[in-house]
Amino acid sequence: MEKWLESLGWIDEGVVWNVIDLNDYVQTGIVGSFRYVDPDIQELVCIYTFNANGTGTYDIAGEVLNFTYTTDGNTLTIMFEGQQVPMVVEYTVDANALVIIDGTGSELVYMRI
Repeated sequence: MEKWLESLGWIDEGVVWNVIDLNDYVQTGIVGSFRYVDPDIQELVCIYTFNANGTGTYDIAGEVLNFTYTTDGNTLTIMFEGQQVPMVVEYTVDANALVIIDGTGSELVYMRI
C-alpha cells in the first residue's frame, strides 16, 4: 500500500503517528479518576483524580481539594493542600475500581471513570 500511495504523489516521511489498541493500555494502577456515590445521600458524589506525577484532586460535591500522594504496597498516603497531617489508608485498585479502607475498616468503592 505504501508504494501505491507514493505513486499517487505521497511522500514517505516515515512513521509520524501510531494507533494504539486501548486494550493493551487498560489502567490498572492508581493513575486516573475514580467516582464514589454515597448510597445514603445520592447527591454526595466524590471524585478522586490521581495524576502520574504524584498530584491529584478530590472533588467532593463540587468542592475541589488539591493533594499530593504516594503509594507503598497497599498503603496510600494523601496530603491535602493546607493540611498538616496526611490521610493514610489501605487500598486496592484494578482496572475498574479503587477500594479504600477507611479508619473504621469500611470499604469505600470508587469506580474508574
